[in-house]
Amino acid sequence: IFLPKKVSTEQSIGINAPTELVFNAVNDFSQWENWSSWKESDSTMVATLAENHIGEGGSYSWTGEVVGDGKMTIVSSEANKAIKTDVGFGPMGSANGSWTFETTEEGTKVDWDVVSNLTYPFNIMLLFMDFEEMMSNQFQRGLELLKEHAEEEAANQTTTYEVQEIDLPVKYFLG
Repeated sequence: IFLPKKVSTEQSIGINAPTELVFNAVNDFSQWENWSSWKESDSTMVATLAENHIGEGGSYSWTGEVVGDGKMTIVSSEANKAIKTDVGFGPMGSANGSWTFETTEEGTKVDWDVVSNLTYPFNIMLLFMDFEEMMSNQFQRGLELLKEHAEEEAANQTTTYEVQEIDLPVKYFLG
């Protein structure tokens, strides 16, 4: 009852990709499968997308032997700037996430802050494990996977143009 119930982590990474591309990878839950550290750590994880899974009001849920059950909802989304999320872990508690995206010379700086609210008796785990370090490692790994995914997508989005010189027939105009 007297143990802390909140645990937080703040992680950042620089990504060599356009801000719009990085933002969309986070704002669209169908893309999370490409970079989720939780999916990487639990091969049994099954994610279910809601009908609306992009932007404000978008959500998805998951179940897995290691990651358990949960649901994440985007509560606010400001295009290419910020995203706020609410995460529910059933009786274990909840978390609030905050993403910010900043355009830099190298591409995009991403900050991911999370505050987890553990309910009693689950907060007793804090006596036996460094939950904050575990969270920090998991979220940093998520950002590393996001970086890999976004940089690969950016590399595949090359735009090429072909310039051709052509002869047009002579036309006369009267003005």
